[in-house]
Amino acid sequence: MEKYSEDLITISLYPQELYAEDLTPECGEEIDNICEEIHKACKGWGTSEKRLIEAIGNTTEYDRKLLSLRFEKTFGKDLKKYMKSECGNNGFGQALQYLSLGPVETECRMLKKAVDGLGSNKVMLYSILCGRSNEDMELLKKTYYKLYTDDLVSRMSGEVGGDMKKILLSAVQAAEEEFDPDYHTEDKAKEDAEIIY
Repeated sequence: MEKYSEDLITISLYPQELYAEDLTPECGEEIDNICEEIHKACKGWGTSEKRLIEAIGNTTEYDRKLLSLRFEKTFGKDLKKYMKSECGNNGFGQALQYLSLGPVETECRMLKKAVDGLGSNKVMLYSILCGRSNEDMELLKKTYYKLYTDDLVSRMSGEVGGDMKKILLSAVQAAEEEFDPDYHTEDKAKEDAEIIY
């Protein structure tokens, strides 16, 4: 068990900059250039999908958050809505809409889509919610509430049942315990498995 201890620690998936509450981050010239390229790709008749891919495709998660802020400030248009109007709501258009937001807001919108309507997309819920660090989950819950004034824990509780509900609620509560090699032993894992089953 000791040789695997490093593998058992979850990692934060979001860039460290996203945890800051900076409402006016420094964007820089590179972000301005990308915003300009996006605007040019959509100007006139038709949209140059190739130019959009080149502009947005090589950006980092944090760059995309900055793009969404800077584009609106520069051109007076919400970048996600702009991508929807220019590229539609097909697969490519949806991909660009998600890429036009920071990763936390993107995942919140994906979660919302997964639970809207009849039933829920359990694969998407599981993929987004499980394996997150406590810090990532707290940021995700906070952003979800800001966007939809809805508690993510309550929403998940009403969307799924059975074992999936137990798994998702456990993940969303952000109650991951720090790994302690003296406490988290193979014997403890067997004891916990006996209690569960």
